[in-house]
Amino acid sequence: VLVKMEKPSPGLISYLRQRVSTAKAGGHAELAACVEQIIRDLETAFPEQKAGDLAAPELSVVIPTFNRKDKLLRCLQKLSRQSLPAAQFEVVVVDDGSTDGTEELLRAQKFPFALRHFKQANKGPAAARNRGIQEARGGIVVFLGDDIYAPPDLLNDHLRHHRLFPDDHEALLGHIAWADESPVTPFMEFI
Repeated sequence: VLVKMEKPSPGLISYLRQRVSTAKAGGHAELAACVEQIIRDLETAFPEQKAGDLAAPELSVVIPTFNRKDKLLRCLQKLSRQSLPAAQFEVVVVDDGSTDGTEELLRAQKFPFALRHFKQANKGPAAARNRGIQEARGGIVVFLGDDIYAPPDLLNDHLRHHRLFPDDHEALLGHIAWADESPVTPFMEFI
Protein backbone atom coordinates (compact mmCIF):
# COMPACT_ATOMS: atom_id res chain seq x y z
CA VAL A 1 0.00 0.00 0.00
CA LEU A 2 1.42 3.37 -1.00
CA VAL A 3 0.35 6.43 0.92
CA LYS A 4 1.30 9.96 -0.04
CA MET A 5 2.07 11.89 3.10
CA GLU A 6 2.87 15.52 3.54
CA LYS A 7 5.44 16.43 6.17
CA PRO A 8 4.32 14.77 9.43
CA SER A 9 3.38 16.73 12.54
CA PRO A 10 6.55 17.61 14.53
CA GLY A 11 5.54 15.48 17.52
CA LEU A 12 4.53 12.38 15.56
CA ILE A 13 7.81 10.49 15.92
CA SER A 14 7.98 11.30 19.66
CA TYR A 15 4.43 10.09 20.04
CA LEU A 16 5.20 6.86 18.17
CA ARG A 17 8.28 6.29 20.35
CA GLN A 18 6.05 6.57 23.43
CA ARG A 19 3.64 4.04 21.89
CA VAL A 20 6.57 1.64 21.34
CA SER A 21 7.45 1.90 25.04
CA THR A 22 3.83 1.31 26.02
CA ALA A 23 3.56 -1.70 23.70
CA LYS A 24 6.79 -3.23 25.05
CA ALA A 25 5.70 -2.64 28.66
CA GLY A 26 2.40 -4.36 27.87
CA GLY A 27 4.14 -7.40 26.38
CA HIS A 28 3.22 -6.57 22.78
CA ALA A 29 6.63 -7.07 21.16
CA GLU A 30 5.21 -7.65 17.67
CA LEU A 31 3.23 -4.41 17.76
CA ALA A 32 6.30 -2.54 19.08
CA ALA A 33 8.39 -3.92 16.19
CA CYS A 34 5.78 -2.76 13.65
CA VAL A 35 5.69 0.76 15.11
CA GLU A 36 9.51 0.86 15.21
CA GLN A 37 9.51 0.07 11.48
CA ILE A 38 7.05 2.91 10.85
CA ILE A 39 9.41 5.25 12.76
CA ARG A 40 12.37 4.13 10.63
CA ASP A 41 10.31 4.65 7.45
CA LEU A 42 9.29 8.15 8.56
CA GLU A 43 12.88 9.05 9.48
CA THR A 44 14.04 7.86 6.07
CA ALA A 45 11.32 9.77 4.21
CA PHE A 46 11.66 12.92 6.35
CA PRO A 47 15.27 13.08 7.64
CA GLU A 48 14.77 16.59 9.03
CA GLN A 49 12.18 15.14 11.42
CA LYS A 50 14.70 12.72 12.93
CA ALA A 51 17.09 15.39 14.16
CA GLY A 52 14.42 17.87 15.19
CA ASP A 53 12.24 15.29 16.89
CA LEU A 54 14.98 14.10 19.24
CA ALA A 55 14.66 17.37 21.13
CA ALA A 56 10.86 17.24 21.23
CA PRO A 57 9.53 17.84 24.73
CA GLU A 58 7.39 15.28 26.52
CA LEU A 59 4.62 17.77 27.09
CA SER A 60 3.15 20.71 25.17
CA VAL A 61 1.07 23.39 26.87
CA VAL A 62 -1.40 24.93 24.41
CA ILE A 63 -2.79 28.37 25.25
CA PRO A 64 -5.29 30.09 22.95
CA THR A 65 -5.55 33.84 23.47
CA PHE A 66 -7.45 36.83 22.14
CA ASN A 67 -6.79 40.42 23.28
CA ARG A 68 -5.76 39.50 26.83
CA LYS A 69 -2.02 40.14 26.78
CA ASP A 70 -1.79 41.08 30.47
CA LYS A 71 -3.50 37.87 31.60
CA LEU A 72 -1.43 35.86 29.13
CA LEU A 73 1.79 37.37 30.48
CA ARG A 74 0.83 36.44 34.05
CA CYS A 75 -0.07 32.91 32.88
CA LEU A 76 3.35 32.53 31.21
CA GLN A 77 5.14 33.92 34.27
CA LYS A 78 3.46 31.25 36.41
CA LEU A 79 4.57 28.58 33.92
CA SER A 80 8.13 29.89 34.40
CA ARG A 81 7.95 28.68 38.01
CA GLN A 82 7.04 25.06 37.27
CA SER A 83 8.81 22.28 39.19
CA LEU A 84 8.99 20.27 35.94
CA PRO A 85 12.32 21.06 34.24
CA ALA A 86 11.80 23.54 31.39
CA ALA A 87 13.47 21.18 28.89
CA GLN A 88 10.60 18.72 29.35
CA PHE A 89 7.85 21.05 28.12
CA GLU A 90 7.10 23.68 25.56
CA VAL A 91 4.41 26.34 25.47
CA VAL A 92 2.44 26.91 22.27
CA VAL A 93 0.50 30.18 22.24
CA VAL A 94 -2.06 30.61 19.47
CA ASP A 95 -3.01 34.25 19.06
CA ASP A 96 -6.52 34.26 17.65
CA GLY A 97 -6.29 37.63 15.87
CA SER A 98 -5.41 39.87 18.83
CA THR A 99 -5.06 43.60 18.20
CA ASP A 100 -3.79 44.57 21.68
CA GLY A 101 -0.05 44.06 21.10
CA THR A 102 0.04 40.39 22.15
CA GLU A 103 2.48 39.49 19.37
CA GLU A 104 4.90 42.28 20.29
CA LEU A 105 4.69 41.37 23.97
CA LEU A 106 5.57 37.73 23.24
CA ARG A 107 8.53 38.69 21.05
CA ALA A 108 9.91 40.93 23.81
CA GLN A 109 9.75 38.29 26.57
CA LYS A 110 12.23 35.61 27.55
CA PHE A 111 11.12 32.47 29.38
CA PRO A 112 13.04 29.43 30.66
CA PHE A 113 10.92 27.10 28.49
CA ALA A 114 10.56 26.90 24.72
CA LEU A 115 7.80 29.27 23.63
CA ARG A 116 6.36 29.07 20.14
CA HIS A 117 3.78 31.60 19.02
CA PHE A 118 1.37 31.36 16.11
CA LYS A 119 -1.00 34.06 14.92
CA GLN A 120 -4.16 33.36 12.98
CA ALA A 121 -7.26 35.25 11.90
CA ASN A 122 -9.93 35.32 14.59
CA LYS A 123 -11.74 31.97 14.44
CA GLY A 124 -12.54 31.40 18.11
CA PRO A 125 -10.89 29.47 20.93
CA ALA A 126 -11.75 26.00 19.58
CA ALA A 127 -9.98 26.72 16.28
CA ALA A 128 -7.03 28.16 18.21
CA ARG A 129 -6.80 25.00 20.35
CA ASN A 130 -6.93 22.85 17.21
CA ARG A 131 -4.09 24.87 15.69
CA GLY A 132 -2.16 24.43 18.93
CA ILE A 133 -2.57 20.65 18.71
CA GLN A 134 -1.27 20.71 15.13
CA GLU A 135 1.80 22.69 16.17
CA ALA A 136 2.49 20.82 19.44
CA ARG A 137 5.65 18.72 19.48
CA GLY A 138 5.04 16.93 22.78
CA GLY A 139 3.37 13.57 23.04
CA ILE A 140 1.07 14.92 25.77
CA VAL A 141 -0.93 18.14 25.37
CA VAL A 142 -2.15 20.26 28.28
CA PHE A 143 -4.72 22.96 27.50
CA LEU A 144 -4.65 26.13 29.59
CA GLY A 145 -6.69 29.28 29.27
CA ASP A 146 -4.73 32.52 29.17
CA ASP A 147 -6.34 33.34 32.53
CA ILE A 148 -5.21 30.11 34.24
CA TYR A 149 -2.33 30.71 36.64
CA ALA A 150 -0.72 27.32 37.14
CA PRO A 151 0.53 26.25 40.58
CA PRO A 152 4.19 25.11 40.54
CA ASP A 153 3.48 21.37 40.35
CA LEU A 154 0.74 21.43 37.71
CA LEU A 155 2.83 20.14 34.79
CA ASN A 156 4.84 17.71 36.93
CA ASP A 157 1.62 16.21 38.32
CA HIS A 158 0.14 16.03 34.83
CA LEU A 159 3.15 14.21 33.42
CA ARG A 160 3.28 11.85 36.41
CA HIS A 161 -0.38 10.92 35.85
CA HIS A 162 0.22 10.12 32.18
CA ARG A 163 3.25 8.01 33.02
CA LEU A 164 1.16 6.00 35.48
CA PHE A 165 -1.77 5.72 33.05
CA PRO A 166 -0.27 5.73 29.53
CA ASP A 167 -3.48 4.79 27.70
CA ASP A 168 -4.20 7.03 24.69
CA HIS A 169 -7.72 7.64 25.97
CA GLU A 170 -6.58 8.90 29.36
CA ALA A 171 -7.34 12.51 30.27
CA LEU A 172 -6.72 14.48 33.43
CA LEU A 173 -8.93 17.27 34.72
CA GLY A 174 -8.27 19.37 37.78
CA HIS A 175 -9.93 21.87 40.04
CA ILE A 176 -9.61 25.52 39.01
CA ALA A 177 -9.04 28.08 41.75
CA TRP A 178 -10.13 31.32 40.12
CA ALA A 179 -8.04 34.47 40.52
CA ASP A 180 -9.45 37.05 42.94
CA GLU A 181 -9.91 39.63 40.19
CA SER A 182 -11.98 37.25 38.01
CA PRO A 183 -15.75 37.50 38.43
CA VAL A 184 -16.85 33.91 39.07
CA THR A 185 -20.04 32.87 37.28
CA PRO A 186 -22.19 29.91 38.39
CA PHE A 187 -20.78 27.90 35.46
CA MET A 188 -17.19 28.69 36.52
CA GLU A 189 -18.05 27.62 40.07
CA PHE A 190 -19.43 24.35 38.71
CA ILE A 191 -16.27 23.44 36.83
